[in-house]
Amino acid sequence: MRCADCAQLRSDHIYLGGGHLLKESMQALKASAEAGCDLCALFWTRVVQRSDRAELDLICRGVTRDGKGIPDPNVPYHPIGNDSDSRPGNSIWMSLGISNDDFGQVSIFADPVRTSRANARQGTPAAHRFGETWTTVDRNPRHHIEFAQYWIDHCRTQHKLCSSPFFSSASTSEMPTRVIDVGESPDKKNARLVTTRTAEIQAPYLALSYCWGAGVELATALRDGNLRDFQSRIVEERLPRTHRDMFQLARDLGFRYVWIDALCIIQDNTADWEYESKRMAQVYGNATLTVIAGRAADSSEGFLENRLRPITGPCAIPFYDEEIKQKLGLSEAEMGTLSLSLPRSSGYGPVSDRGWCFQESLLSSRALVFGEEQLWFKCQQLEIHEDGSVRRPISYNIQNPYNRTYASDPDAKPTGVVKLDDREISRRWLIFWYREVLWEYTARKLSNPTDVFAAVSGLAQIAKSKIRSRYLGGLWEVDMVRGLLWQCGRLAKEPPPRRRMATLPCPRNDPGMQAQVVPMEVPSWSWAKLQSRVRIGWVGRTEIQYHESNWLVRPKYEGRWTRDTTCHATAVYIKSCELEFFAGLNG
Repeated sequence: MRCADCAQLRSDHIYLGGGHLLKESMQALKASAEAGCDLCALFWTRVVQRSDRAELDLICRGVTRDGKGIPDPNVPYHPIGNDSDSRPGNSIWMSLGISNDDFGQVSIFADPVRTSRANARQGTPAAHRFGETWTTVDRNPRHHIEFAQYWIDHCRTQHKLCSSPFFSSASTSEMPTRVIDVGESPDKKNARLVTTRTAEIQAPYLALSYCWGAGVELATALRDGNLRDFQSRIVEERLPRTHRDMFQLARDLGFRYVWIDALCIIQDNTADWEYESKRMAQVYGNATLTVIAGRAADSSEGFLENRLRPITGPCAIPFYDEEIKQKLGLSEAEMGTLSLSLPRSSGYGPVSDRGWCFQESLLSSRALVFGEEQLWFKCQQLEIHEDGSVRRPISYNIQNPYNRTYASDPDAKPTGVVKLDDREISRRWLIFWYREVLWEYTARKLSNPTDVFAAVSGLAQIAKSKIRSRYLGGLWEVDMVRGLLWQCGRLAKEPPPRRRMATLPCPRNDPGMQAQVVPMEVPSWSWAKLQSRVRIGWVGRTEIQYHESNWLVRPKYEGRWTRDTTCHATAVYIKSCELEFFAGLNG
């Protein structure tokens, strides 16, 4: 049931540049929502989500925080871009913005501005202007197949950056040691384990990044005792649902081979595990696509189904666009509908809490993310979300000379393509390591704390080739003085936003918030010694290394801080490393 105002609403009434008076006051919007209007309920829900509850209560009672009355809602409305101060402060206006990224955002002009999303079903007239944004078990449940196929092909043919993987040190498309052959027919479930060199396989494959689950020991995992059985046949019915979903997705997308750690690394063979853990940069970097099962906290849950149940909506309104109507030769009745909905989270889900999953995501040339509320594709050049949101990934930002986070001169104006020299690349990778890797990785959990170096070894190997420096227990020899300035951030159940990192105090008196010393042999000066989020006290990095003229400490061995050769990027365990240096007194 809809109120009289919403019953007459159609998409062209709310296009950007004009505006549509939805309700004369916030009180009226609330009353209409409570009376059963689904569209008013959608907007009221969004207002509540984005509002301070005390302030919203005052607004609904017709007063503001300073005690003054709400402006007269009959004051003439001025379109966006004009005198916005003359907008009636308590009336509810709507305007629909459309960008080149094929998504719509509905702005609700109240106090303050609220937003919701606009989307269209595939194959409808509205889809010519808006992209499909809802893929759940109830709505277009197999859209992920077409979505993935389109963006994989688009990336392969259109993205120059993705032709040479930025986060992979592999010079060739080397296959993993072992992969699962899921068969050529999508209807026959006859998966088996194959050794790529023995079988002389060189083919596209998918890799999986997922959560095993807290304390989970998979019943069906590769071990020395079942290696031959796996090479003959893997009984899919015995696999956890996440693995079965991966097999199904590979078949749906037309891929024959997949890589899953539990099924391709011998779990009870220490030598095999140590060898394979050093090859993660090649495994994920060379995969045609990494599938990130972000929404599954446990391998038994599966990831293909999006079980999102929104509080309210989506709500359909008649779609009308004169240009599209003429282009398609349709009548007004044939134009169909446009759906308005609440925005959805762009969070990964449970995998964002796992240490191993962090480097797996960064190392991947392309990834299809099954996030907690929506699907998205990311490569080295862009991230395109199911709701149409577009972002630039870290790999693109590092290579973009004018990115303010990494640029030597953040005020420089773009003048065309600029090739970064080796010194600038090294400087940017140092920023990336300390600002992105160290800050994000140490906020995550490891089921086995002794994996602290192994779980980031793939990234360390690549960073070493870019920074051109020895890797010493998580720090870089070329920038050792500043690297040793790491600090532990306060432990919390949920990591704080990255932008607030400068305000984090160190752990104090609360035993539950104290950084814990890792119960294993690790160099005492390394951040890996503590189980705590770590940051580097920020120092301007216009230079990439120390100079004797401006530091009171220097390495003892002509630029080398240690003679130890066991502390390096490919080391799975770094038990000890002694630094030796000269230091002066500032007198």
